[in-house]
Amino acid sequence: MSTGITKSIGSVSGATLLSRILGYLRDMVVASRFGNGWAADTFYLAFRIPNLLRDLLGEGSLSSGFIPVFSECLVKKGKDEAISLYSACIGILLFILSGVTLLGMIFAPAIVRIIAWGWVDKPEQIALAVTLTRIMFPFIAFISLSALAMGVLNSLQVFFIPAVAPMMVSIFEIAAVVWLVPLMKVPVEGLAWGVLLGGLFQFLWQIPALVKKGFLSRIIFRLTPEIKKIGVLIIPVAIGSGVRQLNVLVDQVCASFLPDGSIMALYYANRLYQLPLALFGISIATVALPAMSLSAAQQDLGQLKQTFSSSIRMTIFTLVPSMIGLIVLGQPIIKLLFEHGSFNNQGTAMTAFALAFYSLGLVFFAGAKIGASAFYALQDTKTPVKIAIAAMVLNAFLNIILMQFLQVGGLALATSIAAAFNMAVLVYLLRQRIGVLGGRQIWNSMRKVLLAAAVMGMVCYYARHWIIIALIMGVVVYIGMAYVLKIEELKYIKKIIWKKQDLHD
Repeated sequence: MSTGITKSIGSVSGATLLSRILGYLRDMVVASRFGNGWAADTFYLAFRIPNLLRDLLGEGSLSSGFIPVFSECLVKKGKDEAISLYSACIGILLFILSGVTLLGMIFAPAIVRIIAWGWVDKPEQIALAVTLTRIMFPFIAFISLSALAMGVLNSLQVFFIPAVAPMMVSIFEIAAVVWLVPLMKVPVEGLAWGVLLGGLFQFLWQIPALVKKGFLSRIIFRLTPEIKKIGVLIIPVAIGSGVRQLNVLVDQVCASFLPDGSIMALYYANRLYQLPLALFGISIATVALPAMSLSAAQQDLGQLKQTFSSSIRMTIFTLVPSMIGLIVLGQPIIKLLFEHGSFNNQGTAMTAFALAFYSLGLVFFAGAKIGASAFYALQDTKTPVKIAIAAMVLNAFLNIILMQFLQVGGLALATSIAAAFNMAVLVYLLRQRIGVLGGRQIWNSMRKVLLAAAVMGMVCYYARHWIIIALIMGVVVYIGMAYVLKIEELKYIKKIIWKKQDLHD
């Protein structure tokens, strides 16, 4: 069966681009209003707490455990049973999320003190972080329901609508800064309310598509065999997601011992490298998971391996030049986007330094996601967790060492090295399990990509003082080099633009 991978990647990438552009507009508005001072640090630390659970219970583990079982149910039992499965999942999820939200709001003071370890002598900042955490904690419930809806729609080959949904958070944050923040006694609390409303509307946005497909007819509370199977699959993925988020928390704990603005610098650097990662890497992985799950359900390992290999090659083709571009042009991009109002030159320098080291891990972050998705498609969620735990230990160890020499840059570099380790082990074990993965083809493509990206990087470096021109020239030079070197993945970009054929054709 044709899965329309190329067309789907185009849909997800297009929607993601719109969402990210709006996200950067939101970041510019927030940075201009709150700058890189202690209020911004407090907000982003408090927002990290529901974001941890977002990956633990929502978009990370829930989608990874739900999609393979839902796809199998749809193929083997039909649409009616799949609808019942989704209805039961909503019921169970609502019950769990209600308890998690209540406990989180009750124990917010203890949670904040653990995360903001370095703020022990800043009681006012701790108190504000607790308030913000309580306001934003229900965000996790809305985002988890949204993730479940996304899993259904992606399995039904509907990608654009759920990919656009994250725009709701950006829209409501911008609206909060413009209209709500000026009315608040504590201005940053208005931003927290904007986050909460954005999460709610991220779920509501997808309801019409679910209704149209007939998948929102009722909510039931029933523990079916499929629900139990999803639970068994989710638990290891949730642990793995928790491990990844724990890495982020460890970074923030370490950053709290560094100069003021370090947490903010990590956040904005993370936001910037997340653009190409989401636009290309995560978009590819998002489409690859249901495609590989379908291949696994049909016991077609050959097609699964082909999808994996093509996804890795496309990731390399898009993210290697992104890495070079962010390293060379990071500082002028940050200056253009964020250095307004209260965000000063020091914030730009710190953010650019962290961004350069985060960018080194771009291919590895995406490759690990695709590798884990292959195991999830095979309904093996334990192996990626074991590797993620080992990567977490490595990340924490490197944090302690590298922050002594590179400060905030050391934290970013440790994360990138841990991602490289994660991807390498996943690919090795996947090859051991299902056989060759097209390594020679991947390597041949990568050699050409590295050469094309190096030429692009030199052009961008000499044009870096004219940032818009440098970006345009970089894209033109890279595409031109790809054409001259006959890099095969270039034709897939053309297919994505024209939405004609599948990536695995």
